[in-house]
Amino acid sequence: SVVDTGIGIPPEKQKIITDTFNQTYTSYSRKFWGGGLGLTISAQLVHLAGGEIGLESSPGQGATFWFTWKYTQLSGEQSVKKPASPSASVTDRDQTTNFMLGGAKVLLAEDEPISRILIETLLEPAGLQVEVVENGRQAFEKAVTGDYQTILMDVQMPVMDGLEATREIRNYERQHGGHLPIIALTAHAMHGDREKCLQAGMDDYLTKPLGKTELFDALTRYLTNTALVVDGDATSQQTVVELLIESGWRVTIAETGRSAMYEASLSPFDLILLDTTMLQDDGIETAKIIRRLEEYSGRKALILGIESSSAGDELEKKYRDSGVDSFIKRPIDIKELKNYLGQRFQR
Repeated sequence: SVVDTGIGIPPEKQKIITDTFNQTYTSYSRKFWGGGLGLTISAQLVHLAGGEIGLESSPGQGATFWFTWKYTQLSGEQSVKKPASPSASVTDRDQTTNFMLGGAKVLLAEDEPISRILIETLLEPAGLQVEVVENGRQAFEKAVTGDYQTILMDVQMPVMDGLEATREIRNYERQHGGHLPIIALTAHAMHGDREKCLQAGMDDYLTKPLGKTELFDALTRYLTNTALVVDGDATSQQTVVELLIESGWRVTIAETGRSAMYEASLSPFDLILLDTTMLQDDGIETAKIIRRLEEYSGRKALILGIESSSAGDELEKKYRDSGVDSFIKRPIDIKELKNYLGQRFQR
């Protein structure tokens, strides 16, 4: 039990706490601390352990919060197992996540100290660099420096809430270019909350308490580079795809210009390798359509045309006019390509 000798809790507030363990505030901009989220998490932990949680209070007499917790009694012959070493508990998924996300810089906008500690505890062992701010105004000021790859943005914060901060960031980007992925963090799970976050300009939405799998799945979506490979040469396709995957990229393969346009309509890419020899005029239309799609997504891919040494200047000019940024020649020099991509896509 935890005893508080303060002013006590009125009966109507006790009912809210014991029946629902909900937040006692509804505003997205929180200027005063509430106990709702902490009680919700505590209740979930206690119930998982098979226990109960409750409170006793009278006005002017303080309050007592209590809980019960079920334990298994060990016999004398039983011994407590030693915890596994850290290396033994690392799964293949953890290793892949660390490889793909290591070195990324994340801005965490969160005003609750416990939530900050929990999130940092999850992110830092995976090799991510985390910087913390406590309100939306600070988040905006940090975001526009261009030093971060994504923001984990609490929706409820003082001074400026997460929705308003996101709108300010998106307004800045419309004037200066760029798109910084913003993932909403919120204790609200009401109908329509996700839509509010997306309408404000956030890219994704996670509810508290955060699960490790959900958090890293979201970060992987927004912190790893994505490539679309359209290459009719099976040998070079395999070599390029292996290079990208080994460098931490997520790769999609398209066999035709039409399928490339379809993939680009589903999600934006950071890099598109387009076989100009295979596609000919179809590839020119493919590049044009992809550039039009990017007007809606707000993200622009680096499009590299793959051409044979015999390709003429006229074809190259047509591709440049359609939106292709540059070209690489066959046979592809993998080392040169790796160095080029390393310079263009530094973390």
